[in-house]
Amino acid sequence: MSHKASSWLAQIPPEALNAGAFRVLFHLCDAHNSTRVPQEACFPNQETLRRVTGLSNGGLNNALNAIESAGLIRRIRGTSPDTSERRTYYILGCDFEHIQEQTPENGVSANSAPLETAKPEQTPLFEQANSTFERGKLHSTGDYPVRTSKEPVKEKEKNPKKKNSNDTIRESLISIISPDMADEFIAHRQEMKKPLTHRATKMLVSKVKGHPDPDAVFRESIANGWQGVFPDAVRGSRNDPLAPTGRPETTEELERRLLYGV
Repeated sequence: MSHKASSWLAQIPPEALNAGAFRVLFHLCDAHNSTRVPQEACFPNQETLRRVTGLSNGGLNNALNAIESAGLIRRIRGTSPDTSERRTYYILGCDFEHIQEQTPENGVSANSAPLETAKPEQTPLFEQANSTFERGKLHSTGDYPVRTSKEPVKEKEKNPKKKNSNDTIRESLISIISPDMADEFIAHRQEMKKPLTHRATKMLVSKVKGHPDPDAVFRESIANGWQGVFPDAVRGSRNDPLAPTGRPETTEELERRLLYGV
């Protein structure tokens, strides 16, 4: 844990978060590296956070949402440098002052180039323009042109950007699995040249809903190159002593389990 993150954490009032959310925030601070730029200073994956906090997948997501709603962190999706691996970067409140958030109004971000000041237009077409002619050469006078013949053309307003279809599909998936696993499964289907549709996503969510460990079901599907998901193939969970089979159960295995309990 960096000194910067620990000092900031000590100043947060106890009533700001519940015990579970504060425990998650503590481990985010523990993963903070002040020698990196603020956008890349903290990026533990969800598997690590679940292990160190003892929270379930749903509990961890609820805690992260509560911390972000309290204005203590910001989450940014990105990729690992030099790889295509997707990861979540957590920007802690102690780094907010070093980041200028990009908005539709200012168009400014940490990677934006400085804004340029518009220069006076130079044209010979209008009387009293900011230039004069001398032997066929154009010379600037430093004055702005006075347009008397035509009104300035107003720029058409651009239509607001429509929501990406993949964003809607991802939102449906993260209602039952972690954001990291949702991104992995979406990429898995794209690699199979079978991209997810809204209808297929709704069917997957309905099929896995109620399973004790939805992440494990989707992880098994990716590992075996399956297009769909098979909840019955993953019997193991935190509360189930039976280990996952790693494939759909055969008829012999089903009979043995029903007759002998193994």
